[in-house]
Amino acid sequence: METSVQRLKAVFWMPLHAATLNRRQTAGQSLPRVHTHVNDSFRVTAGLRYSEDEKDMSKRGTASNIDPTAASSTLSVPQLAAVYGQALKLATVHAYTRDRKEDHVTGHVNLQWDMNNDAMVYLELGNGYKAGGFDEDNGMGREIETVNGVTDDLADFEDESVETIEIGAKINLADGRGRLNIAAFSSNYEDVQVSTFDGNAGFVVGNAAESEVKGIEADVLYRLTEELTFNGAFAYLDATYKSFPGAGCNLAQSLVWTGTGGCVQDLSGQPLQFAPEHTANIGSHLRESTVFRLNVERWFGLQLERRRGCLCRPG
Repeated sequence: METSVQRLKAVFWMPLHAATLNRRQTAGQSLPRVHTHVNDSFRVTAGLRYSEDEKDMSKRGTASNIDPTAASSTLSVPQLAAVYGQALKLATVHAYTRDRKEDHVTGHVNLQWDMNNDAMVYLELGNGYKAGGFDEDNGMGREIETVNGVTDDLADFEDESVETIEIGAKINLADGRGRLNIAAFSSNYEDVQVSTFDGNAGFVVGNAAESEVKGIEADVLYRLTEELTFNGAFAYLDATYKSFPGAGCNLAQSLVWTGTGGCVQDLSGQPLQFAPEHTANIGSHLRESTVFRLNVERWFGLQLERRRGCLCRPG
């Protein structure tokens, strides 16, 4: 628990949570990266990698009076544990160990075609992953729980995987004075790692079932004179949970929750957090030389974004 929280409760109680984590990662590229020119205008790049992750953890949570002889120490350790675990639902006395091992094969293929001297189009296919792990900030010591018929181990979270496709173009403008980049992409994520509010005073790290992120982005750079350059960019993003039936609740939902176990909600079809639907920026760069032959550079920029919806449905 954070030091500031310890100070707040120092007269009455000291919660202690100790976790020991070990990680070993073995990564090997089973095939060398291949880059070949099929002809003067068509290129292919491909790569493949095998990775293996091993982790183990030992975690323990205890409760005790800082000074059992102090006048304020009127509750026994079991009573303190009951208050903070059952009444306030902040922390419990617990101990557990976990270990996990996972392996992945990831790769990518990139195709590039020079349409002419000023335009290149490409296609990128690939997959990736983010290793699973353990929820260290698990003050309640929550382990295997069943909510609405779904059984999950809340002490750890699974690996996240993604498959993506992107098609785009890079175009030179006005004999090289400018550059236009444009791309469309789509990524499908399985077991997305998310941190959700537990409805009380903490967060639980877990996995959403599936999400999809797709969009279009473009940026342009144009040198108007030797000294003045303009730039701009625009992006449209459609990022939603395709399936997330066991998401955590917000505070309002938790207060009116009448089901068994922890409060959950279904965020399927809802937008991902920190994923604005539209973003745009414009800017300029001016470089001048003074009478003393010193270079003076000035930048101007403006960033705009528009978000769609919210993370949680109303209770």
